[in-house]
Amino acid sequence: MSAYARAAHALGAQRLVEQLEMQDLAHRRTAGFSHGERAKVALARALVHDPQNVLLDEPTNGLDVMSTRAVREIVRRLRGDGRCVLFSSHVMQEVSALCDSIVV
Repeated sequence: MSAYARAAHALGAQRLVEQLEMQDLAHRRTAGFSHGERAKVALARALVHDPQNVLLDEPTNGLDVMSTRAVREIVRRLRGDGRCVLFSSHVMQEVSALCDSIVV
C-alpha cells in the first residue's frame, strides 16, 4: 500500500470514528463492548474502504438516538455520492426517509 493510500485510509477511518462518535472506542479491544458499540464498529469496518456498494442488515438496531442519527446521515451521504446502499429494516419511518426504492 502506498503512503498516499495509507494516509487516505487513515483519514477515512478517523472521519468514521468522529461521525459515529467512537473516540472512546477507537483504541480499545472489542471484548466487553455493548451491542451498540459492536454495531458501530461493524459499520465502520464495512465503510472504511469506501465501497461502491454497501449491504446493511438492520444498521440502526441497538443504537442510541445520536448514533442512529449518525448512521442515517452516513446512509444519506452514501446515497448522495451515488453509491448503491441496500439495507433491511423493520423501521418503516427509516425506510421511507432513506430509500429511493422499497421492496417488501
